[in-house]
Amino acid sequence: MTSSTKAIRFEQTSNARTYLILNDSGEILAYFSLSFKELTLDNVKISKTKRQQLDGISRKAEKIKVFLIGQIGKTHPFWITQFL
Repeated sequence: MTSSTKAIRFEQTSNARTYLILNDSGEILAYFSLSFKELTLDNVKISKTKRQQLDGISRKAEKIKVFLIGQIGKTHPFWITQFL
């Protein structure tokens, strides 16, 4: 399965969102995909204050939601000409 096929499938099932960075001509310069994942804090030794900061609500949080960057791609000619 290709990256574009996975991106479409994940988009359709709301498991991830893929974002495109385009130039003025509409050419794709780069892309990335974001999704949410849960991290389990069962065996992690962190303070209750830090758990609340990470969770946003509870000092007893056992799981927190985090962003996962699933794919990153770029078009080489753009980056080479822009930063040289």
